[in-house]
Amino acid sequence: MKHFFPLFSFSLMLALFGCQSKDAENKAESIVEGQQLDADAPQPSSSNLLRCDTMTVAGHEYIITIDRKTDESLPRVKDENDVVFFDNTVAVSITDKGRTIYENTFSKADFESYVSDADRAVSVFQGMAFDRDNSAASAICLGAQLGQPGLEGEGPAFNVFIPTSGGKARIEKVANPFTPLDDMTGEGD
Repeated sequence: MKHFFPLFSFSLMLALFGCQSKDAENKAESIVEGQQLDADAPQPSSSNLLRCDTMTVAGHEYIITIDRKTDESLPRVKDENDVVFFDNTVAVSITDKGRTIYENTFSKADFESYVSDADRAVSVFQGMAFDRDNSAASAICLGAQLGQPGLEGEGPAFNVFIPTSGGKARIEKVANPFTPLDDMTGEGD
């Protein structure tokens, strides 16, 4: 019996994925436990991801929480195969000894003035990650990236500097982006 559930779950996953058509014109539908799945429905561009990092400098221990979530209320993005994707938001919270010094939710809109109309039209907000190397006692740096759904690690990249004294974040576009894929996807943990 203990082998039944994993085998059943695996079979169910295979059945679900096997029912989806690659032709965007055809609608593939499956019924699983009374739910109807629609292959033409918008898809999440990324999985939800919660990361927590710590930076100790000048007697302060900063806890940086980064929470990426699919946001169905944002404008949707269509890829080259006409697949529609939901965009993401990233909630950032920074505390020092239990006191919140920064809290904000970022979306693609925060970076749109830095990218071309072409990039804006096909990009989703892929996420943010703590950048220890570019952080200092005066500011915590987070790397941020926009890009096409499914092409994580490619696309316009940014540094977001958050003053450790609190206040407004400063965004800079990165000329030669290098954002480790593991940081954006959470694969390295």
